[in-house]
Amino acid sequence: MVDVDDLLRYLPSQHGEHGVDATLHMLARKNTRFHEVFSNPPGGSWAVFDIWRPSTTEVYRWDHMPRVPGAKRPDFVLQFNEGQVINFILMESKQAIQDAYPRMGVLLTQFFTGSRNYLGLKKRPAWHRKKINEAHWRVIPPDEDDDIRYWFREWPEMHTRFWPAFTFAVSPEFIMDLDNMDKRETLSQLTDLLGSRTDLDIVILIGWTGEYHEPFAIRAYSEEFARTDLARELDRLLDPVLVE
Repeated sequence: MVDVDDLLRYLPSQHGEHGVDATLHMLARKNTRFHEVFSNPPGGSWAVFDIWRPSTTEVYRWDHMPRVPGAKRPDFVLQFNEGQVINFILMESKQAIQDAYPRMGVLLTQFFTGSRNYLGLKKRPAWHRKKINEAHWRVIPPDEDDDIRYWFREWPEMHTRFWPAFTFAVSPEFIMDLDNMDKRETLSQLTDLLGSRTDLDIVILIGWTGEYHEPFAIRAYSEEFARTDLARELDRLLDPVLVE
């Protein structure tokens, strides 16, 4: 028989990329200025993408989105609207920094824009919609006006920005005392990765510390992304766990 006290004291020995996803999902739920488009389970679904149409109170849903050749489905997607401009932060999460792979940012973006062998999400019709505060989704009939089903396809490219990101777990994942961590060297590693990967704009490291494995984060941004208001919004999202 399992002792209840043992269950209450339980902490995982490893968190991995799923712990990275869960941490970012938790932070996004507390920051209402971002809209969460997609999250891996347990925070979300494997195949459902919800996009908030600017200047409206409606969210549109693309479901049954597959894994595809010629593109990479992100592990986590955040949306931030600035007037008519839609910003998407496309995150790929992995176990370690060594797991970054070639053309990551390009492949993440092509999940939305498409490639030679794949019709991207932006070119597909939405099948459901609802008001942002409603509980139930309404089916969009196939004969509905294209302005409804295909509004995202028609959204101007100049008003749609994709910001690819790589997130990963620190190694070792658990650090009892952050004072023993060389934060400057860690940040240098993130900056070096961005410098060698011009297809990425954001790199975020997630780790866990202390008696209760509290999450912490260290991040680096590309020069272009760092100049945006969106960078400051992302810092606000990360603020509860951000280590400078």
